[in-house]
Amino acid sequence: MSTYVIGDVHGCFDELKKLLKKISFNPSKDSIIFTGDLVNRGNQSLEVLEFCMKEKSIETVLGNHDVFLIKSLLGKKSPKRLKNICAHKNKKKFLEWLVKKPFLISKKLNGKEFIIVHAGIPPSWSIKDTKVFNATYSLFSKTTLAFNSLASSISLGPGASSTEYLFLNSCFNF
Repeated sequence: MSTYVIGDVHGCFDELKKLLKKISFNPSKDSIIFTGDLVNRGNQSLEVLEFCMKEKSIETVLGNHDVFLIKSLLGKKSPKRLKNICAHKNKKKFLEWLVKKPFLISKKLNGKEFIIVHAGIPPSWSIKDTKVFNATYSLFSKTTLAFNSLASSISLGPGASSTEYLFLNSCFNF
C-alpha cells in the first residue's frame, strides 16, 4: 500500500490520469492526498472534482483556487473556467464536499508525522496554531454557509502578518 501526495492538479484531468497510470495507482490498495488547487487553470476542473468526490481513497486539503471555487459557488463572481461547475445541477453537492475539506492533514506514516498543507504555513504560525485554525474552520464549515456570515465579525490583531491577512481574506472575503 502506497500513499501518494500530489499537488496542484488545477483542472488538468487528462494529465492526472496519465500520472496515476504511470505510478500504477490502485484505489483498493493505495491512497492519494492532494495538496489543494484541484481546480481552475485547466479545462477539466469538473472532471477532477467529480473524480476526487467519488474515489474513497482520496483526501485533499483546500488550496486558494479551491477556496475561490467555494466563493464562486456561494454566488460570488464565477470565472469562465469554473462556470460549468457553478452552473452544474450538482453544485450544492460540490459546495458541501469542498467546505468539509481541511486546510491541513496530519498523517502518521512509518511512525513519523507528516503535515500536508497547500503553499505553506504563515511564518508567524506554529504547527499547533495551524491545527487550531484548521479545527476552527472545520467547526464553522460543518454548517456550510455559517462560516461565510461569521467571517464578517473576524478581525486581525495588530500582530497579524500580511500572509495571515491575505490567507484569511481569500477564505472569508474580508
